[in-house]
Amino acid sequence: MATYTGGPGNNSYIGTPDPDDISGGDGNDTLSGAGGADTIFGGEDNDLINGDAGNDTLFGGTSNDELYGGDNDDLIYSGFNRDTVFGGDGNDTIFGENNGAGPDFLFGDAGDDDIYGGDGGDSITGGDGNDFAQGAGGTDEMYGGTGSDTLQGDSGSDSLFGGDDDDLLQGGSGADTIFGGLGDDQIEGGPGSDELHGDDGADTISMGGGNDTVFGGDGDDLILDVTPAQPYAPGTPANGDFIANLNGWTPVKPTGGTGPVWTAVNGGAARLNSADEAAGGDGLQQAITTTPGVEYSLTVNASEGGGAVGAHTVLIEVIDSNDDIIASLTAVINDGQTLDLTLNYMATTALTTVRITNPTSTATISTDLLINGVSQTALIPTNDDVIQAGAGNDVVGAGEGNDQLFGEAGDDDLSGQQGNDTLTGGIGNDTLYGGDGIDSLYGGDDNDTLFGGDGNDGLYTGAGNDVAYGGLGDDLVGPDAGNDTHFGGDGRDTISGGIGNDELYGDEGNDTLFGDEDDDLLYGGVGEDTLFGGADNDQLFGGAENDLLDGEDGDDTLLGGAGDDELLGRGGNDSIEGGLGDDSLSGGDSEDILLGDVGEDTLFGGADNDTLDGGADNDILNGELGDDALLGGTGNDTLNGGGGGADTLTGGAGDDRFIISGSASDSIQIVNFGEGETAVGNGDDDNDFVDLTNWYNDTTLALYNSTYGTNFKTALNALQHDAEDGSLDFIAVLGGPSVTFNLVGSGAIDTEHTGVVCFARGTMIETDRGPVAIEELERGDRIETLDHGYQRIRWIGSRRIFAEELATNPKLRPIRISTGALGHGFPEADVLISRQHRVLVVSKIAERMFGTHQVLVPAGQLLQIEGIEVAEDVTYVEYFHFLFDRHQIVFAAGAPMESLFTGVEALKSISAEARREIFEILPELEAISATRLPEPIRPIYSGRSARKMAMRHVQNRQHLLGSSL
Repeated sequence: MATYTGGPGNNSYIGTPDPDDISGGDGNDTLSGAGGADTIFGGEDNDLINGDAGNDTLFGGTSNDELYGGDNDDLIYSGFNRDTVFGGDGNDTIFGENNGAGPDFLFGDAGDDDIYGGDGGDSITGGDGNDFAQGAGGTDEMYGGTGSDTLQGDSGSDSLFGGDDDDLLQGGSGADTIFGGLGDDQIEGGPGSDELHGDDGADTISMGGGNDTVFGGDGDDLILDVTPAQPYAPGTPANGDFIANLNGWTPVKPTGGTGPVWTAVNGGAARLNSADEAAGGDGLQQAITTTPGVEYSLTVNASEGGGAVGAHTVLIEVIDSNDDIIASLTAVINDGQTLDLTLNYMATTALTTVRITNPTSTATISTDLLINGVSQTALIPTNDDVIQAGAGNDVVGAGEGNDQLFGEAGDDDLSGQQGNDTLTGGIGNDTLYGGDGIDSLYGGDDNDTLFGGDGNDGLYTGAGNDVAYGGLGDDLVGPDAGNDTHFGGDGRDTISGGIGNDELYGDEGNDTLFGDEDDDLLYGGVGEDTLFGGADNDQLFGGAENDLLDGEDGDDTLLGGAGDDELLGRGGNDSIEGGLGDDSLSGGDSEDILLGDVGEDTLFGGADNDTLDGGADNDILNGELGDDALLGGTGNDTLNGGGGGADTLTGGAGDDRFIISGSASDSIQIVNFGEGETAVGNGDDDNDFVDLTNWYNDTTLALYNSTYGTNFKTALNALQHDAEDGSLDFIAVLGGPSVTFNLVGSGAIDTEHTGVVCFARGTMIETDRGPVAIEELERGDRIETLDHGYQRIRWIGSRRIFAEELATNPKLRPIRISTGALGHGFPEADVLISRQHRVLVVSKIAERMFGTHQVLVPAGQLLQIEGIEVAEDVTYVEYFHFLFDRHQIVFAAGAPMESLFTGVEALKSISAEARREIFEILPELEAISATRLPEPIRPIYSGRSARKMAMRHVQNRQHLLGSSL
């Protein structure tokens, strides 16, 4: 064994083949161990050290050294300053040891090497073999090379490159950049906002805390945010306002001064001065509890104080437990100036020291640097990640934060988890989970499955045959191409099918569904849903509660289900069924089939030849245009064939009403015209009604007598005469339709089967002249209305009903509304009105039932209310009604009631002469009456729902006029 010890100067030694001990000493030395297990110390200055063969131990010493381990397993310490180390062949252990003086360049070369970078920003290359490398402090660059390497960045913002094979790459704290390279790598970002690249291979990527950006690259990757659920130390300094002595602060004297640091001056400040006058000191510091990997914001309020003119330099340093300065800030506080100095840093240890000093001052007397306050807060990371999974079948879990996930190519599994996330599947059959928060999910190409999770999410499936589940919250699902299946889940969802044969399920909540193009299947589910079929042949099912179903174009099938539904067939040959509840069915264009089913339904056939079946309960059937077939079914139904077609009306069981209109030939199947009579096809307990007052009335009686050579005194006698042969020929004489009855004989026709709605004589109506009896009103009089002030009467008419008619048809008897029966003293006197005359109801009960607190209800539906009853004592009644430019609410004895509502049925309840007079005055009504009802002044409710509302007022002891108008 040889020993070589160099003195001052540049020495050059070459060892023996045996183990040697070589020391270069001062100077730029060149030292070589030759063979054997040598120990070589470079010493001072810039040395070149070569271990050669053998298991050598090399020490670089101070200055910038270059060390070569050579063959075999070497132990190498680079020493201080900027060194370059090559491990050579063998399994080497290398320590950078630069002590922050500068970056080391460390190369493991061949073999399984262990490399430790030290405090500075080092460059580490593992080379061949399965290497282990650790960066320690500073901003390091680490390259694994070939082999399955382990790279640990530790603290600092590091860059790690795995290279070939299956590597383990750990960024540690700080904002790291990691590239996995080839192979199936395991990548861990750690605390801090990292950029992570899986590159090729099936990689496992863990993001940790911070706002990370991830690129999965090729291969089937697993990407997870593994941010630990841990509390963060707030990092608050003790006595940051310097009220009572130092209290946590320690004086420091970097300039070697002797003066004390005074605190609690000027009401709360620390006084510093580098000149060390008797009243001043150099600086102060405090160790504060922090959480490694968490970013903190430190703010120091500093000012110049004292009567003299001076400027002071303030140095703020942040120091970790290893005595490494991890952040610093220098500022000058000029005379009379106050500044807030803010410094952000990421803690690397559990204790962090904040040091504030005054290195220089321009004056020494009566001027000082005042530190008025020190505060610090933890900047909790939001963990807002951006992840691009790349090619391959990837699994991604983003964790907390508002993340952006891109599956890109492959069959990916993406989970946003917590936060408001955006997920894009890209190419392939992807599965997307939004998780908590308000998420946006985009399926992309191919057949995807999307789960919105909690929150108000947006799910857009894209091309392919996709499945989407909205989950909790008010979600927006679709529209996109492909044959999709969408489930809204709980909440008020909006679901669109887009192009393709889609299945849409609203589930719970008040949902809106759009089938859009092609043949779609829509289920509203529980809640008040709105369904639009769109183009082509769709199937719509409302489900529970009150739904709106609109088939739009195509041959659609609509089923309302439970609840009071509105069903609109519109274009195409539609099949519409109301289901349970009081439904409204409209066929629209083409030849439709309508079934009201259970409940008090209203059916409108629309254009073309339709089939309408009311089903159970009391229904209203309107054939409208075309040759329609109307079947009332069970219950007391109203059948109106409409104009422009030859209709067939069959009442079925119950007390039915038939309305004759138009100019074509109608056929009416009468179940029975009076109790005790035998009718075709049914029993003898029905009491049907055909409205023929348009054709048989006092005005047309003279024409009838002259046409047929008769001398009848009443229109009823003329009607009975005309019906003896089963055909009402006089209607055709007047230009109406040809009507055929299927009944036993004309004796079945009586006054019970004609009707009218209006106010009775003596009713006091509010005018601009005060209350005036209705029989004294004339056309042009100004009537007070609820909504539009005083309006002029455009038409007024009357009809008298004598005792004989009242006796044979009790339904013509008026309803008496007694004084105060509506509540709050209204009406102010008894009022007589017809059964169908509507009264305004204003109450919270109406709002709960119908969604509005003001509705119009026929008086005949309010008989449960005390003080509202059929006027059995009346033996004669004269009814009046008047018309405005539009439907209005007027005041009868102070109570709000309707004016004449000029719908189809109302116009048919008056004589043809009166109707012609109205059309001359208001010609626009003739066009309205041939199509749809005009707009009522308030929503109109009747039948079971109206009676139910009245009973609720009785049960809750509430007035029909329960609140202000």
